[in-house]
Amino acid sequence: MIMTSVSWGLVSYAIDTDNEVSIYDFADDLSELLRKYSEQPSKEEQLFDNTVITVDKFFNGMSVSNEEDVSLLNFETRRLIVKSEQEIDYQGAIDCVSGYNNLYILQYDGIVATKNAYDYYLALESVEYVEPDIIMTSQNDVEIMDEFIPEIFIPDDGASASEIMDWLSDKIGFNDIKESIAERMKDDYILVATIDSGADTDHDLLKDRVIDSGVNFSGTGIMNSCEDDYGHGTHVAGIIAANTLENVKIKPYKVLNEIGNGSLSAIAAAVDMAVEDGADIINMSLTAKGESARLTEAVDNATANNVNVVVAAGNNKTDLDRVYYTPACIESAITVSATDKDDKLASFSNYDGPIDIAAPGTEIKSSYLNNAYAILSGTSMAAPQVAAGLAIIKTVFTDFSVDEYEQRLEDYTIKMFENPGENHFGAGLLFLKYLLDEKPTTSNPIFSVDSCTFSKNFQLEITCPEEATIYYGLGRIGDDDYEEWFDFGEYTQPISISVDTKVVALAIAKGKNPSEFVTASYDRAVDKEEDNYEINTLGYITAYYGNETYLIVPEKINGRIVKGIASSAFEGDFRIKSVILPDTATKINSKAFKGCTALSFVAGNGVAEISTSAFEGSSIESFSFPELKTIGNKAFLECYQLTSMSMPKVEKIGDYAFQKTPELSEVSSETTLDIGASAFAESGVKSVSFTSATTVSLNAFSDCENLISASIPQLTELSIGVFKNCTGLKTVDMPLLIQIGANSFRNTGLESYFGRYVETIGNYAFAESSCLAEVILPLTKSSGTNAFANCTDLQVAMLPSIIELSNNSFYNCTKLKMLYLPAVKTVSRTAFLDSSIEYLRFNCVEEIKSLPETLKGIVLPSTLTSISASTPETDFIVYGYENTYAHEYAVENNKEFHTVPAILYETTGQVNPDDTYIVVYAMGFDCTYQWYKNDSISNVGGTPIEGANYFYYEPKAEDNAVAYYCVITSNDGINSNSVATTPIINTPEYRPVDLTEYNRVVDEITSLDREKIDENLLNELDELLSIDVSNLTYDNQYLVDSLVEEIEYVLYEIEHGVLLGDVNHDHKISAYDARMILCFASETVKPSKQQQRVADMNSDGQVTAIDARLILSQCIEA
Repeated sequence: MIMTSVSWGLVSYAIDTDNEVSIYDFADDLSELLRKYSEQPSKEEQLFDNTVITVDKFFNGMSVSNEEDVSLLNFETRRLIVKSEQEIDYQGAIDCVSGYNNLYILQYDGIVATKNAYDYYLALESVEYVEPDIIMTSQNDVEIMDEFIPEIFIPDDGASASEIMDWLSDKIGFNDIKESIAERMKDDYILVATIDSGADTDHDLLKDRVIDSGVNFSGTGIMNSCEDDYGHGTHVAGIIAANTLENVKIKPYKVLNEIGNGSLSAIAAAVDMAVEDGADIINMSLTAKGESARLTEAVDNATANNVNVVVAAGNNKTDLDRVYYTPACIESAITVSATDKDDKLASFSNYDGPIDIAAPGTEIKSSYLNNAYAILSGTSMAAPQVAAGLAIIKTVFTDFSVDEYEQRLEDYTIKMFENPGENHFGAGLLFLKYLLDEKPTTSNPIFSVDSCTFSKNFQLEITCPEEATIYYGLGRIGDDDYEEWFDFGEYTQPISISVDTKVVALAIAKGKNPSEFVTASYDRAVDKEEDNYEINTLGYITAYYGNETYLIVPEKINGRIVKGIASSAFEGDFRIKSVILPDTATKINSKAFKGCTALSFVAGNGVAEISTSAFEGSSIESFSFPELKTIGNKAFLECYQLTSMSMPKVEKIGDYAFQKTPELSEVSSETTLDIGASAFAESGVKSVSFTSATTVSLNAFSDCENLISASIPQLTELSIGVFKNCTGLKTVDMPLLIQIGANSFRNTGLESYFGRYVETIGNYAFAESSCLAEVILPLTKSSGTNAFANCTDLQVAMLPSIIELSNNSFYNCTKLKMLYLPAVKTVSRTAFLDSSIEYLRFNCVEEIKSLPETLKGIVLPSTLTSISASTPETDFIVYGYENTYAHEYAVENNKEFHTVPAILYETTGQVNPDDTYIVVYAMGFDCTYQWYKNDSISNVGGTPIEGANYFYYEPKAEDNAVAYYCVITSNDGINSNSVATTPIINTPEYRPVDLTEYNRVVDEITSLDREKIDENLLNELDELLSIDVSNLTYDNQYLVDSLVEEIEYVLYEIEHGVLLGDVNHDHKISAYDARMILCFASETVKPSKQQQRVADMNSDGQVTAIDARLILSQCIEA
């Protein structure tokens, strides 16, 4: 009798395993169990589990944020896989599937219960293995990059699948052998099983190639059907179909759900089913971190049955010698890494360890859901190409073993040069062109000089006994043998050997397979370390021939004082890791350490100058040059590992000096210095502080996306594009700026800008800064075209001195509603194109060539002589004086006309001194402003504020004001003065606190019978009432609200009694209370007196984690 899919509550039973069930019956029951428990636990269950995990860590002395402790988090499915020949106890499982291959799939109702059962089985000698039924995925646990997001497209009418996917078929050589395969194809079909998210069986590319397995373990989609609802499996199947002939059939087993996740138990069962179904090849483009005995067993069983299993290496950018991923690290599987368009290891691909072969994995086109196609990247796309290659071999050769099929595939790859110890590509890059041919092998290349120790430089020639193309690579010999390869490619001329070197070569003749790799080693002989250096007559080191990787350069070499490093002295060195220069060395010349990819640190107490490209492209991480004054152009260009720098005496930083240094986060200097063009462009700097810098050249910090703040307080002129595309830039400290160059703040994250002394701004100066809401430029007289174009959040623009409004100045400024331009005389033709300005005010404008289409009101002076702009269709109001051109324009265009002055906008409500501006906009001409402060809530009788004579004012704490207001006077020189006064603007510290709720609870207390109240509660109530709230202001409202809350809780206790454990005052005990007690115990949160009283569950006068455990015990019992 087999008991499967039965619920037992919390009672333990034994399992009867007298009869063995088939994999199909086992799979049916497993599918039902997985679908039944596919829903996520409730929020309450999750909270309880998370709280238990936290308490568990607390009592075991672990940090509650320790990410390495995943012992409980591994059990998120609440399911175990157990293998045992003997009957087992369920340990409280609520459901079980068993009867096949001594396996038990046990479902529990909580993470803690699952972990406890796991520990129990782990200790049993009769249990062969036990492991959590983890979630596997088609995506890896790295941040989702653009490569992994499908780019879906519908092909042009008439485009065939082969045309769509032709690039890949050419790349891996399938198109070269397609006809040959057809001629040699046997009658039987080859079956490829894909363990994935299923397949779109109606897709034009797949409908005649797919056999529906009827298997769906995923919990989503159609039951008993392999129809894909995610897309990944369809993409994988399409790659196989497009690179094989019709005799290759594809059988999808749906194990991944609509978001690409699936259960380990289901995936292993699907492998067993594929073997039972007669699959010739199995493809798995999925992964999970950690080892799995169950999946390893299934893959080993497949290979034992002569089924090749192809798996993706994974997309974690991880060394598989260091981190185990399954199934990538299963020894019997064929593990596939991914290459990019340049045949290099793809940036995302896992590498080393078990890698057997590589295939293209970036921007791969293939079939997708709903008869569409998609472009995807990943090792998931590389693996099915290898599966297709195996299917081609099995089409022709039917009597090989799994090892022979794999060896055949690997023998005909394109061999890739790798550094010793690396295994990025396995046997090489998949190439099917010669897969079916028995071709002769090219003769091995021959070196003109055998391996030796040499004292003089020599020229090495490489030849081949037959006509062939020779490829070679050079390796520098170091303390750890051959550390890294460099300078590899096609051999065309003799190679100069001057340092310790290893050479590897390979020959390929036309129509033949590649030769074997041939190597030779050449060691330079030296008598003493000093002989390893070459030094010129000027005292500059020109070369180093030794084996040391950490160099301490002597003061004298061959009797000459070392003055510095000559040009290109160490250029391209792959071995040197650090260099300490003597104090006598003052200069590092151009390209001295360029391309030194092992170099991490250089120091020199006397170095004053670093020349052009001295460290360009090196792996330097930091340097120490305390006397350094000059940094040349490109000195540290593309130093991707540079993290820190010190420049205490630097006076000049050259062009591109630190461009593309993504790990450099902070730069600062207090010296007077000049910063060159693009000096820090595309770097990772987050903050910039140059307290005495006087020159910053064009694009100096452009494209620094991480830059948040910049302080250059002495700078007066900002060159072109200095902060262009610094999308994270929020604050700038440059108070003395007079000129802002073109593109200087284009596409930044600035939210406001105040340029007190700025006189000119260039083209696109602030364009595309979508966060910019406010600009105040009181002295700016001219601006370039598109100065604020596409500043879509711009709401306030104060430009009182600007004379001419250029083309597209406010293009697409959709939130800018009001503009005051008192000094403008000419408005260009496209100044307001696609803007949303509603109100315009001019004082002396003479010619207007454009008006915003959203206009609601405009103030026009008597100086106006012409409006050539088309009249907006809105019913806007014209403000001005009678008998002027403005009045005439309004009448002719049927627009409402108002005589000035009129207040259009003013700050109202409350303001915080030292925190904001108060503003007034008034319709009028030559308006003068006087701000007043008052010690009462009134807009009369105040005291004028000295110097506050502008249309905005910044309130100050020292004003000691209760309220502010402004008096505006307008005088056109013809009419008498006109005066308007703003409403009252008050400050919050004089707004009284709201005591409504406080008075309510006080009234409730007065009605209590004090003789019937517990003495402790009565004392606590009196203590709370003793707190004086009469003089609190509105900004202290939170104190009153908190006091009311505490009084109400005491009143609740008086009426209903004290509920121990109710820390959050919700009148019940829950896991939330336990979590709050942990916060009290760890002193991250301070409890109130009431909270401390009810949290003390064991009445020991303290709040500890023991109290949290007592609450959890009550929750479990409940």
